[in-house]
Amino acid sequence: IAKEAVSRLELFDFVDDNFNGLPPLRRVMSQVRQHQGKTMVIEELDIKDADDLSEENAGLKTRFGSLIDSRAFRLSFFRKTCKTETEITDTDNGDFIGYAIIKHDDLPAGFNGIRVYESVIPASRHDNNFIRGEQEWTCSVGGNPLSVNGYLYAQQNGATNVCAHVALRTAAARFHPDGDMTYGEMNRLLNIDVRMLGGLHQEQMAEVLEAAGAYCTKVEYDATDPQSNQLPPFQKYLYGSIESGFPAIICFGTSSHNYHAIPVFGHTFNEDTWVPNAEIAYFQVGANTRYIPSESWLSTFIGHDDNCGSNFCIPRDFLYTNKFCDSMSTPG
Repeated sequence: IAKEAVSRLELFDFVDDNFNGLPPLRRVMSQVRQHQGKTMVIEELDIKDADDLSEENAGLKTRFGSLIDSRAFRLSFFRKTCKTETEITDTDNGDFIGYAIIKHDDLPAGFNGIRVYESVIPASRHDNNFIRGEQEWTCSVGGNPLSVNGYLYAQQNGATNVCAHVALRTAAARFHPDGDMTYGEMNRLLNIDVRMLGGLHQEQMAEVLEAAGAYCTKVEYDATDPQSNQLPPFQKYLYGSIESGFPAIICFGTSSHNYHAIPVFGHTFNEDTWVPNAEIAYFQVGANTRYIPSESWLSTFIGHDDNCGSNFCIPRDFLYTNKFCDSMSTPG
């Protein structure tokens, strides 16, 4: 697709018509518009030539006994209008926005048969976004090798990988010597039989990250443990990790009695935030403190949610420790 201006409606119609209205892909399209995207190149990939896609298909065959059909497409996005293959091959990284690989598997009901297998789109245009540790990701578009910096986004299929796997993939890539960590590698490390795959617990997630080369700080807030009240707010752990250039993973309970994991790797600052001054002036918070930590001006964290999409801003106080969802009976 090559147009001087592509409307939001046209992009959403494209997602509806070709990819079942996939919400995370809609999110990708919105980010492409923010980056002034004018051209989208669509290529069907040969799964046999991609080791990670083939490995996943082997896992799906193990899980279900057979895999009827599997296809993958790469969507690549550019800031300039390209109407011929020659114009694509002459394009450099300055006009390359990023890419998304969509994988469509014929899976039983209840599993994610069509999803964003991976995508790298830089964070938004806002000047106060702070992200460190972004990797360079390279792909070949029409034979032209192009690269983009960012944190990889991925969506679970619920069969051979779950939300913890995709959060780990985003974080582990920052440390892994190969620059990425496959789901098959994670499952082999943890001795997981995909035929009985469930969620991953904290110790397993730490084991994966440490195998990739990371050093983990594990902190658990448990409403049944009084000592949890003595722990620093989890936002301070996130801030310190992000400032050091290392991603973190948040796990939280939901009203459906499940747990969800999301990676965070950036934050936004707002120098006009009123709260730090008001806390001292009106509420005597930190009255005996000689300085206000810079973390006080943090507005949101930047992270991915595999169910929703990439590069979302998460208000720093939206998630609470030691708090239950209304219909939950387990710690959040």
